[in-house]
Amino acid sequence: MHDEGSDQDDDADDDQRGIMQPGGRSEQRVGFMPKVRLTYFYWELATLISIAIGMVTTILVSVSSTEFGRGDGADQRLIRVLAIIFPALGTATAAVISFYTPQVEWGQVSRTLASVVSRKFL
Repeated sequence: MHDEGSDQDDDADDDQRGIMQPGGRSEQRVGFMPKVRLTYFYWELATLISIAIGMVTTILVSVSSTEFGRGDGADQRLIRVLAIIFPALGTATAAVISFYTPQVEWGQVSRTLASVVSRKFL
């Protein structure tokens, strides 16, 4: 005679073994965590660098437009040159960020991790 309750117990045992065995869901989940953290770190770093470049650009352009910045000294020339270079640097930074799209990669890895975690509870 075959007991239906034992089928459910067997399924639960199979699920538990799948989670604990190498290559199981738990190991997959743990494997994705560093990738999620790393992509978020890159996204955060790229954003902070972009903000810093924008801030320095604004300061340089503002100072170069003052009476001090319009002088003929070496410091004033350096400020004017940097006021030209930093906007280009900001544009290049934005282009690199949009090309590598760390937020998209982070979203994909996060969804993959969420999928692995949700399968555990199915």
